Amino acid sequence: MFIILKKIETVRSVIISMTGAVAIFYFVNIIASLFGFHMMPTSGIFGIAIGFIIAGVAAFNLLLDFDNIEQAVAYGAPKYYEYFCAFGLLLTLVWLYIEILRLLQMIMAMFGNDD
Repeated sequence: MFIILKKIETVRSVIISMTGAVAIFYFVNIIASLFGFHMMPTSGIFGIAIGFIIAGVAAFNLLLDFDNIEQAVAYGAPKYYEYFCAFGLLLTLVWLYIEILRLLQMIMAMFGNDD
């Protein structure tokens, strides 16, 4: 999977760093929303741009999931490890699905009809 990518560990660390940044952004947004302040825009160009970035990070996490599965097979991981790999892949797919739906909602709100 990562044969095309030259520096596997660098790519892995960048994807993990981006995922951590998104997690911190979500956490700060949740804490701020408890006090009535919303950091995450729900419409507009800025909200759509953030949505694309977060959906891209979720898509890049698929690379990590598939590489994790590939390494588990190559190293002969125990049978129960396949459940961890499948659960990680499922979480990434659900996250990507939710982000795409949120992105479509913002696009429809911005460019939709007011009929």
